[in-house]
Amino acid sequence: MKWYLVKLVFKITCGEGKHSAQFDEQIRLVEAESPEEALKTGGKIGTDETDAFINANMQLVKWNFIGISDLIALESEYHGAEVYSRIIETDFEEGYLKLFKNQSDQLQNLIFQESN
Repeated sequence: MKWYLVKLVFKITCGEGKHSAQFDEQIRLVEAESPEEALKTGGKIGTDETDAFINANMQLVKWNFIGISDLIALESEYHGAEVYSRIIETDFEEGYLKLFKNQSDQLQNLIFQESN
């Protein structure tokens, strides 16, 4: 068996869909014998997690599984192995750094609260 990263993509529609298009990209860890099996397993996960519910504003919210946009076989299974990387280019360095610091601080606060 090998480990794979599978990127599932869902389209989110609220009410009649008169809003900016929303997509949820999820990277999932899947164990499979082959890339074909990993795609099949990822597709089942996506299909099983298609959902619809009524939100607080009494609007129907739908999460529709669109498909799989990426499959990566993990070649290294060791502590510290890189499994995801994204380069962000922005004209707003200060804004990015502020957002990063805020997210980092929130994560650390959450971890420390749970450990106490």
